[in-house]
Amino acid sequence: MSKRSLESTVLVLNKEKSGENFLKFELFCPNNGKIISLNRLSSKSPNSFLDLFDISTIHLTFPQLGAFAFIKDFHTLFHHQNISKNYNSFYYASLWMKILSLNLEHIDNLKNLFSLTQKALNAFNLSLKPQSIYLKTLYLFIRSEGYPIKEDWLPNLPQNLLTEAISILKNPLTLQETSDTVSEELIQNLYFWIKQKTDIISIPISK
Repeated sequence: MSKRSLESTVLVLNKEKSGENFLKFELFCPNNGKIISLNRLSSKSPNSFLDLFDISTIHLTFPQLGAFAFIKDFHTLFHHQNISKNYNSFYYASLWMKILSLNLEHIDNLKNLFSLTQKALNAFNLSLKPQSIYLKTLYLFIRSEGYPIKEDWLPNLPQNLLTEAISILKNPLTLQETSDTVSEELIQNLYFWIKQKTDIISIPISK
């Protein structure tokens, strides 16, 4: 019996060493959700492997037994190399990858979430207001899952935070003046609401 294979566009959620001979990747596929895959290490240059935040077309094979797929071939479409050059951009983009990894198996509309994440990574790559990007992305994700975030979270914010939240959600990044401290306060406030009102798994800020 031949091995099952898959060709798809994917997003790299995580990358780590697995034993001495492999790199292990968590991939987000808009049709299949999260896929764990392995790529054998060799003498190839680092550019010969997928990287965190990459969006690539990929060819995977699945063995008859085993929990992992194997990367047969790939072509990188978008390499968001600027994210790693800015601490806050890297921190919040990585945080969003972790949120996805923890929640993908429970998400129905994967294609919309994939599109939302593409837009977020493009914004993180510009290094403009990463806290605001993260807050808005998380807000839109929660709303798309059907939770009453607009009707319940926003109206119950203190007036000063409500004004800043509306500015973040409505204005382009280039026009925002919300401080990083206020954005982080809004994120923590939203985390509390998520924990109380949803089944979404979130990760506290620990900078």
